[in-house]
Amino acid sequence: MSVRVLQAMLFVWLLFLNAMQLWAVQVDERRLRMLSEIKEVNLGDIIDRPEIELRPIYGTEEELSSVLKAEEDLKVIRDIRKMESASQIYLKLVEFQKKRSGSPLREWVEFLKADYLLQAQLLNDQRALNLPLEEYELTIRSYPQSEFVSRALYQVALIKLELHLYQEVEETAVRALEESPNNRYASEFYLLKGEQAFRNQQFVKALAEFSYVVKKYARSRAATDAAFRRAYILFREAKYSDALDTYRNLERYHSDVLNFLKMLTEAGSTEKFLDRIYYAETLYLTGNHAEASQVFQNLANLFPEHRWTPLLWIRFADTFFARDKAEAAIHLYDFIRTKPGIDPLAQALANLRLADSFFLTGSPIDLAMNPSLYDGAYKLAKLSKNEHLTALAIIKKAIYYFDLPSFPRAKSALEHFKEEFSEAPNHELAAKYFVRVLELEILDYYEAGDYLAALTTYLVHEKDVSLEFKDIRVLLKLSEAARGLSLLEKAVEILNRVIYIESNSDARQEALLKLVEILIEEGELKKASERLRRFSFAYPKTTQRYLYEKLWGDLYFQLKNQRRSIDHYESALELAELKLQNLMSIRHVLIRLGELYAETKLPLKAIDYYEKFIALYKDEGEIKLKELPFTEKDRYLTKVARYRVADTLFEMKDYVRALQAYQRVSESIDEEPFYSHALYRLGECYLSLNDRPSAIEAFKLVKSDDVNSPWMRAAQSYIQSVEMEVKNGIRIFN
Repeated sequence: MSVRVLQAMLFVWLLFLNAMQLWAVQVDERRLRMLSEIKEVNLGDIIDRPEIELRPIYGTEEELSSVLKAEEDLKVIRDIRKMESASQIYLKLVEFQKKRSGSPLREWVEFLKADYLLQAQLLNDQRALNLPLEEYELTIRSYPQSEFVSRALYQVALIKLELHLYQEVEETAVRALEESPNNRYASEFYLLKGEQAFRNQQFVKALAEFSYVVKKYARSRAATDAAFRRAYILFREAKYSDALDTYRNLERYHSDVLNFLKMLTEAGSTEKFLDRIYYAETLYLTGNHAEASQVFQNLANLFPEHRWTPLLWIRFADTFFARDKAEAAIHLYDFIRTKPGIDPLAQALANLRLADSFFLTGSPIDLAMNPSLYDGAYKLAKLSKNEHLTALAIIKKAIYYFDLPSFPRAKSALEHFKEEFSEAPNHELAAKYFVRVLELEILDYYEAGDYLAALTTYLVHEKDVSLEFKDIRVLLKLSEAARGLSLLEKAVEILNRVIYIESNSDARQEALLKLVEILIEEGELKKASERLRRFSFAYPKTTQRYLYEKLWGDLYFQLKNQRRSIDHYESALELAELKLQNLMSIRHVLIRLGELYAETKLPLKAIDYYEKFIALYKDEGEIKLKELPFTEKDRYLTKVARYRVADTLFEMKDYVRALQAYQRVSESIDEEPFYSHALYRLGECYLSLNDRPSAIEAFKLVKSDDVNSPWMRAAQSYIQSVEMEVKNGIRIFN
């Protein structure tokens, strides 16, 4: 059956459904809550990703000044540009440049040549985009101050985007914006920055760049492409309301684009077909079901042959169900799934939607169809190689049996899910239901007096899921079952689990360690030691081990045991480095280790830890992007670390490296006493390196409003001594 025939039959069905009396069917709220826990498949999980069209910007005569437009050579160039082939135009322009090397239009023609070489390659089946890239780059080097450089840089960035040179796209765009912040192509450059990040799957950066274009260049053409990309990123992050706001904000300056998405204009255009689907899906997922219904219906009617049309009809049916017209939705689901020639993926989805409808509203007779609907959906989705939909069929089947209830069948379905889809969406939900099934199964066995079956059920799954057992009532029953079977050791073990049931909470473990930290600060070292040992026994596999080791380091630090303190601090860092968040929570240990190694006369190790702390805050952009903690204390300690690196090198008599370190301190820190001390030390380094003139210059820079400043007074003393050396030809300093 062709899709057009299907469309005609669907139209008849719609007339029938509209003619019949549609009544609201009571939805089971408890079952609705169960289904709402499931991460559903939306159209974005199935259909292709929409693309934006980044077009080259070619040179035109409009770029030329009035003086250049009056040149006779322009007529020659116009004739050349009338040729049909871009390749021919390119060759003729090369010839023009050779013959008329002194032409005032030479500069413009050089950029024009690169444009036509790019056009020629874009029309070529086997594109060699490196050729126009080299041409543009050579021309830019030849005319770095040209007014046409910004456009050429845009072309360069666009070519590099197509060549997947994403970092170079970023660098080119940044260069163009730095060299000419207000150039006419600024919006396109920011769009390119966003697109390279998007294609490189750096979605946080991409979202920031697209958002900037939408806000800063709201009236530009680039703003519409940026809005489409922004909406897509927000959609994939499940921020559907924000995505919808992005679409609707186009109304202010680009109402034509929004009307196009709504299919109010150019409804039959195939352009932005996927964007229209995403717009409709966003409407649906934000509860705007009537608007979504109109777009889905129009798309399906106007494009009956499109590969995604059956999915649009299903979503159209979903809008009926969402508007309390369950009977209409059920008829449409059943109609779509039973007609031959429909894509297996669409049939699988229609099966699941029909099963959901029966689960929420159906009679026992309708519900009896659900196992076959789930099995059919599983086979069809597997045939379509859509893992998300395949897994969805299994988890819904499991929940159906759980509600029936039929715990053995639910358990079988969940074991199937675990075996085949351990990393698929809903795997956490499957694990949660699996534990609930086991807990209910255990209670059933216990109430029936079958203690062996109850305990065996627990023991068989203990290694996999026992840590997830949260029902205290079940654990108590299990301990009773173990006692009834004279397995006292197992009963004690289960009771210990009841005692420590909350110990699995990372937050609780951290809170306990924080209490120990306070004891250390108060000098209650004995109590702290006891609590730490108790904690180690209670939580041998704690995820807070790095904090545990850090606190032992603090304790030994208070006890002046430098060696033990260093050992624990380094263990803490080794564990924390596995997760940036953990490392940042104990980052000040790096400073403490620097101090300890300085005290133990291991200056190179001290420098290493100071520099590690400095490196945490080296990139301000990364600090903001990753939302790393950066307090005033961190700012101060960063300066201290820089200062101590320099001082340590000075004390080691490594005056060359110390000189460089103090220069970095003086350039990056202007607060006292760091600044004056750094300048003073610079003078001492120059003296030690036998550079008297530089030493005097450095000492002269040490100034202070405080006439009693020790650094200024010492610097003045040095200046006088060095000048005396020079004047009298003597050596005061070796």
